[in-house]
Amino acid sequence: ERVLRGEGRASELPAMREICEAMKDTSICGLGQAAPIPYLSLFEYFEPDIRARLK
Repeated sequence: ERVLRGEGRASELPAMREICEAMKDTSICGLGQAAPIPYLSLFEYFEPDIRARLK
């Protein structure tokens, strides 16, 4: 939500990506494995756009 409001920080992106990767790799259920995929795709294809919204 903070990113959408423009209050996020670019320095937080690596932690966000790391949390998504850990969730995908370590979840036992399919929902936990699939939930972070849209965010990982955002990071992969739109990271410059995300960084532009961050401080």
